[in-house]
Amino acid sequence: MKKRDILLITDSHLTEHCPERAVFRSLLEKISRSDYDVLFLGDIFDVWIGCSGYETSVHQEFMEWCSREKKKRNLWFIEGNHEFYISRNRSEYFTEVFQDHAFLDDGALFAAHGDRINHHDTAFALLRGCLRNPLSYFVVKLFGYTGFGTSFSGEVRKDLRTTNQKQKHYFPEAELQALDQVLKSKNVTSAVVGHFHRSGQSGIIQILENFTEGQYTVGVYESGKGIRTFTVHELFGVLE
Repeated sequence: MKKRDILLITDSHLTEHCPERAVFRSLLEKISRSDYDVLFLGDIFDVWIGCSGYETSVHQEFMEWCSREKKKRNLWFIEGNHEFYISRNRSEYFTEVFQDHAFLDDGALFAAHGDRINHHDTAFALLRGCLRNPLSYFVVKLFGYTGFGTSFSGEVRKDLRTTNQKQKHYFPEAELQALDQVLKSKNVTSAVVGHFHRSGQSGIIQILENFTEGQYTVGVYESGKGIRTFTVHELFGVLE
């Protein structure tokens, strides 16, 4: 495949009936007619458990789109803190799935969801460990066959939204500055994270605003030139 600009999308937090779903569907249709590669930076869904019995039409619609588009462009996916077992069970829909972070464009671009940058959020780290260990996977997979998978997903969503609210509003500027220095030492020239539901910049690190607020922000990485942010209206015109 030829080297293309990379479209960056994060934190759409899609659910079955959210208003953003129609906008996101329209965005995917526009991408299908574009020449972009795509990097999904995580939390594309409010909860995505990649096991039988947990996925609904909103997940199926996305996977069907990815299955078609993977033949035409690179599709990368980084697991956010609202996605589970995607690298293990749904990797066939993407060029590559990353559990934590990715280095693309021969190492010039670093990308991560961003949820692991705040080392002070111990409550979230504990929840992450509980949900992602091998025993939990076995239980989750088994529970999916009972018909209560979507109910379980709802409980996970509730836990993710209520765990350690104080840390959710903490912006880890010092940790981002430290990461910036590490990345520069590795000759990374551009970096992008999501997760914080705000826009910003820390050295070479671009913090990309979530897709569900404002004017539906996305990023575009161009090799050798860095990252620019756009609203989808600026990039693709009006989404129907």
